[in-house]
Amino acid sequence: MATKKYVYKFSEGNGSMRELLGGKGANLAEMSILGMPVPDGFTITTEACNAYYADGKKINKNIMDEIHKHVEMLQKATGKKLGGLENPLLVSVRSGARASMPGMMDTILNLGMNDEVVKVVEEKSGNKRFAYDSYRRFVQMFSDVVMGLSKSRFEEIIDEVKEKKGVTQDIELDAEDMFELTNRFKAFYKKELKEDFPQDPTVQLERAIEAVFRSWNNDRAIFYRKMNDIPSSWGTAVNVQTMVFGNMGDDCGTGVAFTRNPATGERKLFGEYLINAQGEDVVAGIRTPSPIAELKKAMPKAYKDFTDICARLEKHYHDMQDMEFTIEHGKLFMLQTRNAKRTAAAALKVAVDMEKEGLVTKDQALLMVDPKQLDDLLHPQFDADDLKKKKNDVIAKGLAASPGAACGEIVFTAEEAKTKATMGRKVILVRLETSPEDIEGMHVSEGILTVRGGMTSHAAVVARGMGACCVSGCGDIKVNEAKLQFTVKGEVFKDGDIISLDGSTGLVYRGEIKTVPATISGNFKKFMQWADERRTMKIRTNADTPEDAARAVSFGAEGVGLVRTEHMFFNSPERIKAIRELVVAQNVEQRQIALKQLEPMQQGDFEGIFEAMGGRSVTIRLLDPPLHEFLPKAEAESLEVAKALGISVEDLMAAAANLHEFNPMMGHRGCRLDVTYPEIGVMQTRAIIKAAININKKHRGWKLVPEIMVPLVGEKKELDYVAQIIRTTADEVIKEAGVKQDYKIGTMIEIPRAALNADELAETAEFFSFGTNDLTQMTFGFSRDDAGKFLDDYYSKHIYDNDPFAHVDVNGVGKLISMACEKGRSTRKDIHLGVCGEHGGDPVSIEFFQRVGLTYVSCSPYRVPIARLAAAQAAIRADVKSSVVAKKTAKKTVAKKATKKVAAKKPVAKKATTKTVSKKVAKPVAKKAPAKKTVKPVAKKATKKTSEGDVSKHTQNKSAGEEKNKSDMPKDVKKEAKKQETSATVEKAPVSKPVENTVQTAVEEKKAEPVKENVKEPVKPRNVYAEMEAAKKAKENAAPIRNIFKEREERDKARGKDSRSQNRDQNRDKKPFNRDKDQKGNFKNDRNQRGKDGEGRNRNFAGKDNKGFSSSNDRNKDFSKDNGNNRSFGNNKQQGFKKNDSAAGVSVLDGLGKKTSNRVNKNNFKNNNKNDKKHRTEDGPAKGKVSKHPFIMPTKQKVEEVQDDIKEIIIPETITIKEFASKLKLQPSTIVKKLFLKGQIVTLNTELTFEQAEEIALEYDVICTMEEKVDVIGELLAEEDDPEDTLVPRPPVVVVMGHVDHGKTSLLDAIRKTNVTSREAGGITQHIGAYMVKINGEPITFLDTPGHEAFTAMRMRGAQATDIAVLVVAADDGVMPQTVEAINHAKAAGVEIIVAINKIDRPAANIDKVKQELSEYELIPEDWGGSTIFVPVSAKTGEGISNLLEMIILTAEVKELKANPNRKARGLVIEAELDKGKGPVARILVQKGTLHVGDFIAAGACSGKVRAMMNDKGVKVKSAGPSTPVEILGLDSVPNAGEVFVATENDKEAKAFAATFISESKNKLIEDTKAKLSLDDLFSQIKAGNVKELPIVVKADVQGSVEAVKQSLTKLSNDEVAVKVIHGGVGAINESDVVLAAASNAIIIGFNVKPDQMAKATAERENVDLRLYRVIYQAIEDIESAMKGMLEPIYEEKVIGHAEIRQIFKASGVGNIAGSYVLDGKFVRGCKVRITRDGEQIFDGNLASLKRFKDDVKEVATGYECGLVFEKFNDIKEFDQVEAYDMVEVPRK
Repeated sequence: MATKKYVYKFSEGNGSMRELLGGKGANLAEMSILGMPVPDGFTITTEACNAYYADGKKINKNIMDEIHKHVEMLQKATGKKLGGLENPLLVSVRSGARASMPGMMDTILNLGMNDEVVKVVEEKSGNKRFAYDSYRRFVQMFSDVVMGLSKSRFEEIIDEVKEKKGVTQDIELDAEDMFELTNRFKAFYKKELKEDFPQDPTVQLERAIEAVFRSWNNDRAIFYRKMNDIPSSWGTAVNVQTMVFGNMGDDCGTGVAFTRNPATGERKLFGEYLINAQGEDVVAGIRTPSPIAELKKAMPKAYKDFTDICARLEKHYHDMQDMEFTIEHGKLFMLQTRNAKRTAAAALKVAVDMEKEGLVTKDQALLMVDPKQLDDLLHPQFDADDLKKKKNDVIAKGLAASPGAACGEIVFTAEEAKTKATMGRKVILVRLETSPEDIEGMHVSEGILTVRGGMTSHAAVVARGMGACCVSGCGDIKVNEAKLQFTVKGEVFKDGDIISLDGSTGLVYRGEIKTVPATISGNFKKFMQWADERRTMKIRTNADTPEDAARAVSFGAEGVGLVRTEHMFFNSPERIKAIRELVVAQNVEQRQIALKQLEPMQQGDFEGIFEAMGGRSVTIRLLDPPLHEFLPKAEAESLEVAKALGISVEDLMAAAANLHEFNPMMGHRGCRLDVTYPEIGVMQTRAIIKAAININKKHRGWKLVPEIMVPLVGEKKELDYVAQIIRTTADEVIKEAGVKQDYKIGTMIEIPRAALNADELAETAEFFSFGTNDLTQMTFGFSRDDAGKFLDDYYSKHIYDNDPFAHVDVNGVGKLISMACEKGRSTRKDIHLGVCGEHGGDPVSIEFFQRVGLTYVSCSPYRVPIARLAAAQAAIRADVKSSVVAKKTAKKTVAKKATKKVAAKKPVAKKATTKTVSKKVAKPVAKKAPAKKTVKPVAKKATKKTSEGDVSKHTQNKSAGEEKNKSDMPKDVKKEAKKQETSATVEKAPVSKPVENTVQTAVEEKKAEPVKENVKEPVKPRNVYAEMEAAKKAKENAAPIRNIFKEREERDKARGKDSRSQNRDQNRDKKPFNRDKDQKGNFKNDRNQRGKDGEGRNRNFAGKDNKGFSSSNDRNKDFSKDNGNNRSFGNNKQQGFKKNDSAAGVSVLDGLGKKTSNRVNKNNFKNNNKNDKKHRTEDGPAKGKVSKHPFIMPTKQKVEEVQDDIKEIIIPETITIKEFASKLKLQPSTIVKKLFLKGQIVTLNTELTFEQAEEIALEYDVICTMEEKVDVIGELLAEEDDPEDTLVPRPPVVVVMGHVDHGKTSLLDAIRKTNVTSREAGGITQHIGAYMVKINGEPITFLDTPGHEAFTAMRMRGAQATDIAVLVVAADDGVMPQTVEAINHAKAAGVEIIVAINKIDRPAANIDKVKQELSEYELIPEDWGGSTIFVPVSAKTGEGISNLLEMIILTAEVKELKANPNRKARGLVIEAELDKGKGPVARILVQKGTLHVGDFIAAGACSGKVRAMMNDKGVKVKSAGPSTPVEILGLDSVPNAGEVFVATENDKEAKAFAATFISESKNKLIEDTKAKLSLDDLFSQIKAGNVKELPIVVKADVQGSVEAVKQSLTKLSNDEVAVKVIHGGVGAINESDVVLAAASNAIIIGFNVKPDQMAKATAERENVDLRLYRVIYQAIEDIESAMKGMLEPIYEEKVIGHAEIRQIFKASGVGNIAGSYVLDGKFVRGCKVRITRDGEQIFDGNLASLKRFKDDVKEVATGYECGLVFEKFNDIKEFDQVEAYDMVEVPRK
């Protein structure tokens, strides 16, 4: 498996890789691709940053090695070396997060400088000042950023040197001054850190990279992330880039620019630059820069290049760009580009202008503006009149860096700003220049004033991003931070003095200037109109006063979503006194007195709000907070209040003590107040209704309908109680007034229980409004006020990334909201759903609210425009998403028919199969389901009928289950049903009715029944209420039975069952046999319909009757309805149940998979026809008795017909015991115990084979079916045929196949009149080529395939992609192995074959022989009576070629080849390669549709956008139709040859396609590589360790060649040597390949590629064998040779001499020495010897020693005497014959 890549060269990335490369890295890569002048470098990914933290803040060795490799590549590319003394390389190290975080993290420039390098730089540049300026900057940055030394101390040293020289500007310092600064900086470094400044560039680089990673979690970065909702998990990338210098002289410079003005949005280049400076000089504000326009005069060429690039970038990114650049000796370099931060006004202007210019659509323009930015335009501006009066109070003028108006106290430090802001005081932060450390102080300040810095300084950029007012570069003021004062023109301003800033003009005023609110006009107005046209949600406001309401209307509010009535009581002393009288009142009479005072006040407020809203909807919440909040907290204030109320302090304190609550948030508040004190609700209702009546009288056309909202409801009875108070009171007031006045009653969903029971609440409530603040607190379990004490710990420990209250919590609170919406709509179709918490103005939350389908959102007045824009953006994104989903679904209709056919036979198997498919495939299958007339469409139809029926206002209150039923049952019946459902003693099945099946006869019998249960049958109200009373009485006496039920439930639970209906409902969609729910968890199957179709089942719990069963879940209300069928959970045919299931006579499984039998389940028939009143008593049926229903017997007879009705489950080939037990609905221990008793020791994770599982399942009466695996990739790629009327004729695709060297390419060359053969090595085709040829005006596409045996895969691809195969056979060679292979490929692909007999010009040509040989393969020539066309040709002379082409055209005409060109393109990847300059290049054949430049495509695991397209002649084309071969650029990686490519609607869809492919490929790989070990093969596997491996790395020019080489080499493996290709890739051999080969001791095979310089050097250094080939034969031969060297050598015996023993000597310690005479040959020391005596061999062994005259010798030749001693052998005699021989290795053949 390929190792993860952590480092990318700029040339390897692109703009879409932001998540991996960060914004800066991705944009640098994109600019590189666009051919812009970007200094070379590489990016270390965000994943490396995360790994750094995961590894304990340490860069692991693998990543560091990869970094060093890329440094070497950079050195090679630039010709420079880090730390080199000939041509030194200097780099910058910069951070680059995915989101723009200006100034939040750190940068180091000029890295690589040291004491030696600086001298080389001085010598090469001839500029000592530049050299030491660069060095001192590096020392300063490294010390500050990497080592954490004080930045200010370095500034002090610079100031000391300037003061000593008598200058004020850095630029006035000369070379010697820079030399002095460098030495002083290094001395300071050594003094502080007790070490010398590091001189090794590698150490410098490693430390710098670590420092940038560390900066991701510095305080200012964390603060900025929290402020902008940036997750800490994103990490930062690091960009290492070659330095270019703007400080080398007057022809150098550096700057920052925007393509448009970031403050106003004006379409004019905006920016600043400095001559002879480095980048940070501009942004740090050290010198005041010059406007970018002046660059035109200073450096005209650089300026022109820059403006051209600006135009290109804006057009490319479709957005305004912020760029950094450097000019080195007149040459422009781009250092960065990004979408520019801009003010709100600029953002609007840019969006509107770009839409007008045609650069973006309206939707895109709406998405360009961050809704939060609009807040900036809504802040107050200076009052024009007051500003005129203050015109003489201008004290200074700076740059208008960020618009807006601000006034406040002067502060000089960020800390002081934070301190005063927390005290509620407005502050202006005054600084010489800001730095990232000031971020928190800047955030809380009203405005920022700086002495230094320009329009792109840190202060300006950050202030614009925050929407804060800023005046920068105000050189008139002299700041003295020590004395906390500044002086301007002799006037001193001290800490705490008031000043005002105008960020739009840059003016600074003394004193305070009045402000006025902002107004919506101009671009704002137009933009908001666009937003209103696009959004679908209404926008309301939270307003407590008429002033708030009027302001909100001016901002575009369409109503009031929340009036907090309690806020009105604080508006005047009279009001607060009255409410306090109410709070301390001891009885109703006293409260009534207080309420009488409050009512006219409330009514007046409501009238004011109604008036301001102009007849728009207004939602008024009844009193919500606990009453004690209205009482004073301080003792001193208590005295005044007691006196004012006319009571003693003791009584007041007693009242406060009485009202005190330990947890007020969950205390006596909301609707609980109205339950306890109904008179409060009466007063507020009277005030609301009377106010509405008055306004409607005043404005006859308004028809105001007030909405009264009951807060904090958790129980329906609470809501019913308060709603009754409201209705009674409202109706009285309306009656008194004698008018017609409508009103609505709703509730606030702010308790989780309310969300869970929303369907019940919707029976009463006409609208829901989600109070997301309290709902969030209740869901998380902590209060917003108290959470601040511990949330910082949660942030620091990364439990939470952001404030959980900042956005709606989608995973928790969001699920409750979604559930409440679904349940509410299920009961009341026209229910209004809104949100009134401040999340209603949060763009992130609004996107979620759009998804769940809220009617409106409500927020504070100033956030209304934000909500309007956010709602529009949410609607746009939802449309984009739904269109993508719709298109995906529409495309994936392929295997539906096949799936349905299987489903008809095996419903369960079908369902299980679809479960194994990814969602993409599952959706279309489900979508076709209605055509099969399954239960699901019936349910949908039933729902539709119900909703369309004549439902009165009183009958709209239905549960989710009821909505999906066909019943139009009156409300009172439903209530009765529900009550019985919730009662523990109410009978579950008083009357039995036949349980029928899907057999048609059973249905017909049912239709013929004289007594028919009809859900629409009217039920008399009296009977209903009588039964309700009966239920109530039964409930009171239910304790013993409920205990019994609980005991039974406990027993069930112990057996692995779950008889709690609520849990069952919640979990039903997770279980494999519950198919009657839709994706949202609602039942789709109409239970009445199932009853009619005979699919109902008895509902049994542990074999007992259901008298004790109860459920509060609304979906189970069908238990008490007149359904005419038994309660069943999914026990239909689809779930594996066979026909005629019954409750008697056979063992069955209920819907939860529990097994019951006839013996246990004797009371089953009690469960039928629950609502048949004839068979029901008030107290339920008699226990233990079978109900005597007249229709039981026919059902019994039906049941007896089927004797073995058992359950069926789907399992895979292997399954663990735990999973198997889950399928059987058993405890795993049951199966473990069963196997243990059989003598098998197993655990939960032991795998069972299908056969073992089947055997166990049969013991539980369950049949196992093998899971049918679905080919997800096949499903993904499959598609329906295009309609006939869309098809037009297309050119034929012809593949040329045959044996190697039979003249295929030569034949094509003759047809095309080209010479492709000359380009192929050795004249042998080794690539698959695609060419388009016109014959008589008719285009034909030819595919040329290689003939060598190694290229089998290529030939197969050629055959599969074609219409006609031309089989080329040499007339002088005949049928060869690859000829046969080509025939087989063509036949397998069903392709028509035309035989071209080539080389007929050769003397040895024998056409008849070829025909004879081919006839053996069923290719019979036409002239022999067959159907195969044979054409004799000569590629050399051209003979017969015209005839061949005619035959091809004729065959194509007969085939009537057609395709639809007017659709998204689809086709095959013929070949692919990695081009050094172009990146991934794919040669493709379009088969359907038309491919255009700019289309998004996916091909296997690759995706991308077609950036360029060339035809087979290398000419650029814009589009390619069916049967056209083209070469495309733009894929993100090299696809596998033979992959199907598809064009998609957008990038997201293409990536999703590729992701699915990757995911499935991984799964397949895992499946294929699973190794199972048994004792039987353990020895063979150990023995296999002795097999030698020849590891090989293969690199080739195209993907097809990689496959071919890999296959060919792998085939060379034998029993002794295994060839293992450890890596195969496309492109040049790089350093990484060499390192892999070195680590694996592998050989590198390069096929038609060369190694780069770095790879070559590394290979030499590491001694890696690197072989390059152009012809595949040579590669195979060399590997075969190499393998021979690895095989065990073959030895052969070679006789080297003979001797005769003439005399024997004895020597102590040695033994017998044979005195011998060498007869022939020679004897060599250490040779082997044989001794024979009388023709019989007596010894064969080693010669221990060879002597002459007592000396050891190497050898003794013929005719010489010698002494021989034999190893471990002394039994020698004179005249024994001695033969000397040696084992010699024989070369393998």
